[in-house]
Amino acid sequence: MTTTNSEPRGSSEFITEAEVHAACEELDREGLEPSAGALRIRLGHRGSKSTILKHRASWSQKRKAGVSIEPVPAMPDDLRQAAVEHAGRIWTAAYGLAERLASDALVPLNARIAELEATAAETDGFVAVLEAENVRLQAETARAQDIVSSLRAELDGEKALRGGLEGELRGLRRALDALSAAPRTRPAPSGDDQAVEPDGRDAAVPSGTSAVEDDPAGEVPQTNDAAAQPVALRRAPVPLRAPPVTSRPPSAASA
Repeated sequence: MTTTNSEPRGSSEFITEAEVHAACEELDREGLEPSAGALRIRLGHRGSKSTILKHRASWSQKRKAGVSIEPVPAMPDDLRQAAVEHAGRIWTAAYGLAERLASDALVPLNARIAELEATAAETDGFVAVLEAENVRLQAETARAQDIVSSLRAELDGEKALRGGLEGELRGLRRALDALSAAPRTRPAPSGDDQAVEPDGRDAAVPSGTSAVEDDPAGEVPQTNDAAAQPVALRRAPVPLRAPPVTSRPPSAASA
């Protein structure tokens, strides 16, 4: 920041209320409206517009109140010049002091800015790591979704297979229940199914009975057909034969 020793511009020069009042009186005596522009021209382009309007307002109030305003002589040129030079020195000193204060205040601010920039760089690196991790996780998620889809397809196939097997099992159970509920009967004997007598003759087996060989207990077999009557089968006679004659060995006494 650079400083200049140039004098302040006319708009910033000091102007008093008395000077504005005197300019208003002069313009009023000349029959002119004491506007802000006319007053500034009459004052030599000195003073800001806000200052001129403020002093003009106080002049208007005094005029309405009937207070006479004595004309104030203009400020001598040497006094005005001294005031301008003094104001310039004050401005230069104030500007330099403000520059030093600003520089001192900027030191910690610059340090803080550097710290924030370093933190921002570290954060950017961390964000880059997180973005890379996010990309990796997204890839793994996609692979996991593919696996889940494949497993779901396999599960659907297993469910369909299970449904088919359960249907077959129900059919087999129904068939087994039907077989269990059916009456148990033996088929009628065919022409070849005949009983043979001991003497070689064929004996026809009555319907609903079965051929029985020599039963040592002499029991009569029962048929599964309720309408058939039990039939006692005659036991074949066994021929008696004489035992063979054998020579007896001499006894010990005869010996």
